[in-house]
Amino acid sequence: MNQIPEPKIRRKAIIIKGYSKDKQELSATMAYVDNYKEWFKSNAGGAYSENEIKILTDITFAELKLNLESDILDFVVVVAIGHGANQDDFQLFRLNQDEIIKLGQVVEFIKSDKQLWLVESCRGLLSSVIKTIDLGHKIPSFKKGGKIPPTPISKEKTRALYDKQIKKCDNGKVICFACSRNEIAMNAIFTRHILNCAHQWHLSYRFSRATLNITELMNCIIPIVNSTALKERGKEQHPEILENIEFPFAISKY
Repeated sequence: MNQIPEPKIRRKAIIIKGYSKDKQELSATMAYVDNYKEWFKSNAGGAYSENEIKILTDITFAELKLNLESDILDFVVVVAIGHGANQDDFQLFRLNQDEIIKLGQVVEFIKSDKQLWLVESCRGLLSSVIKTIDLGHKIPSFKKGGKIPPTPISKEKTRALYDKQIKKCDNGKVICFACSRNEIAMNAIFTRHILNCAHQWHLSYRFSRATLNITELMNCIIPIVNSTALKERGKEQHPEILENIEFPFAISKY
């Protein structure tokens, strides 16, 4: 008797770029939008296909609502990059020149029981200059006598591992903030470390057919982000995660 194949996981990565106050900020922020897109397309980030990635830039609230309501999904990861603030315990996000929204309300527009949000935005004052990310694929070379590198897994296997972890997870919403309340999200330090640390984990020979979940990753980067913020800007920055669901963020290379 032929087995009925399991239904394909309906998943999507949505990147929301908010208002940029000048050309320099626009260029820097778009670079991070591209970084996130390449991350999700890569095997490291779950091997999303082109049609599973949606980029929303400088749109109106009505357009945002329409886009978010248009899909019924099993899992969605949303990245919001832009200026923000905290007001009466609500996370504000400047969508365009004229509109500031409450992200907590936007969450409810998405038709998915499993949502992961990454919010690269201030929760106090406005953010400043943004630095770049290195997502190079170079692997440290071995000296004579070193071990032979294992064979990287296929794109199909990568997707299968990612989807398997999605199925295992409970329903719910995980929100990852770049900083704590009343702090500034400086120099996109959160984005730099969350992508770089996940990428280095992906390249490590220590992991085989493994998944890095968002809770593990956040626990790893919280002290690193704060240390970097103190070094670069002389101010503390403590990323914060709400809820504890082990949604996938990276897949091992081998």
